[in-house]
Order: sequence, then C-alpha cells, then structure tokens
Amino acid sequence: MFILLIAKTVGDCFNPSVYEIILHLKGLPFLDAHPEPWIRNLTVEELADAKPALVILCGEEKVPRIVEVLKNTTHNGFPVVDQGFFPLVGLPIGAKELKGLILKAHLVAMLRKK
Repeated sequence: MFILLIAKTVGDCFNPSVYEIILHLKGLPFLDAHPEPWIRNLTVEELADAKPALVILCGEEKVPRIVEVLKNTTHNGFPVVDQGFFPLVGLPIGAKELKGLILKAHLVAMLRKK
C-alpha cells in the first residue's frame, strides 16, 4: 500500500493526473485548484448585487411571495439562501449563505399540492 502511495506521488510530480487527462480529452472545463486572488474574498451577496435581475429566495418563504416571484420572472431556478450571523466564518449579520437551488417546476408542483 505504501509503495502505491509513493508511486502515485512521484507520478503526479512528472505527469498530470489521469483524471485531468480524461477531462481534457473529453473537452470538459477544469477549474484550477488555486483561484485568482480577487475571487477568494468574493461573497454571494456581492455577486447578487452585480446582477440586479437575480431573485433570491430564503429558506422559509410565504406563499404570496413565491407566487409573485413566479409571475414576475422568467427564471427557471432560484438560489436559496439563509440569512444570519456566521461567527465561525467571520461574516457579518445580514450575510447570506447559499443553501442550494430550487427549480421553477418544483415550486409550481409544491404550490399545486397546497
């Protein structure tokens, strides 16, 4: 087992990873392990402010708000964020943490059940 670890480490020093080669052959985009310096301190809120047409839903939304969003937008998906204080990360009160994405079809299906 130890020999395999050494062989892989030496191989990675001289050649790209097998996974990187496969991604390159298939033409799939591959992000660098080290992002650009300006990206490191970028928050979701700053991205949301850059695009005024972005509609954000909170984890708990009222039905009238969801109906309003569905009527007034043509988006197919909406980011779901959680607002609050995150002391471990050092984000201030009011910062938004991305929880996931909900599709328009899922919102419509949930509203039909109500």
